[in-house]
Amino acid sequence: MRPALTRIPWAPERAAVNSPSLLVRRDGGVVLTYFAGAWEAQPGVGLWGAVREGRAWSAPRPIHRDPSRSVGNSVMVEIDGRVWLYFVVTSGPDWTRSIVMVTRSDDGGRTFGEPVRLETPAGWLVGTPALSGEGLVRLPMYDEVRWEALIVGLVPPGRILWTSPPIRVPGGCIQPAACERPDGSLRVWLRTRAGRVWTADSADGGRSFAPPRASALPNPNSRVAALSLGGGTLLAYNPFDAGGLNLEPGRFSTGRALLRLAFSPDGEVWPEAFKRDVAWGPGEYAYPWLAATGPDRWLMAWAHARSEIRVLEGEVGWLTAPHRVPESESWEGAQARLRARRGR
Repeated sequence: MRPALTRIPWAPERAAVNSPSLLVRRDGGVVLTYFAGAWEAQPGVGLWGAVREGRAWSAPRPIHRDPSRSVGNSVMVEIDGRVWLYFVVTSGPDWTRSIVMVTRSDDGGRTFGEPVRLETPAGWLVGTPALSGEGLVRLPMYDEVRWEALIVGLVPPGRILWTSPPIRVPGGCIQPAACERPDGSLRVWLRTRAGRVWTADSADGGRSFAPPRASALPNPNSRVAALSLGGGTLLAYNPFDAGGLNLEPGRFSTGRALLRLAFSPDGEVWPEAFKRDVAWGPGEYAYPWLAATGPDRWLMAWAHARSEIRVLEGEVGWLTAPHRVPESESWEGAQARLRARRGR
């Protein structure tokens, strides 16, 4: 029942990696993309990908690189056996100048064609994941200029049919994580500056949303991942607000030094017994992505200290079964040992 961990040997030139995206194909294969290079938003940062067939991952290979621009977040969707890949490119010092590109793979994500621009305003980026049905893609997006989230309905590659009204949260929200719920509604989970994960619900597939509301889960201005699975909701998130205790104070202080996976039977209440710490330590463990591989099985990818992509595979029962995490494996145990070394 214990999850299996894979460390992706991401690229020949070792630098920084971030923002993984997963797609579980209908035939069971898995496609992974992420960006890698000198550092986020720096010229030459490129988009990389790897494919898992059976239990074996291919060697990562470049999908798109431009020496004068930086690639950012990506998201994939499969329609009629083709994999559509949407990703962000920027030519400025931050993401407010970004544009969205789209490309297609006819071989299951092993290779992709030449990308073209999606006609969205500058500063729009893609969220997670892309949802498909009847030839329509519902693409979670956000505006890095205004810090607002929205859903875009389009026909691949990029014919936009509709956009939802913007979702607004006090202090701003970005990086919506879309989750189709058992009752047929759509919920987005939002990264915010308000200290909490916020949610917004749609009864019409993302064309409109009820007023957003704050959840009980903390958010240190960090991306979350959500997935309907096992009759409930699976969520991956960083559980500390800004300034939370880190293993090396001063080295990293934005609250991303711990990554947690949690299960809620109803998507509202998050029992402490159904939470597991996945990664922690001096550094950043963030940008999680969740994908289903079965009725109660999941894949989770994240950027581990920005030095490698890690993929964890498990089942809902690992979270809901009675358990006691040994002190040597827990965040609390690591913090206690740190305080003891400092004489606190």
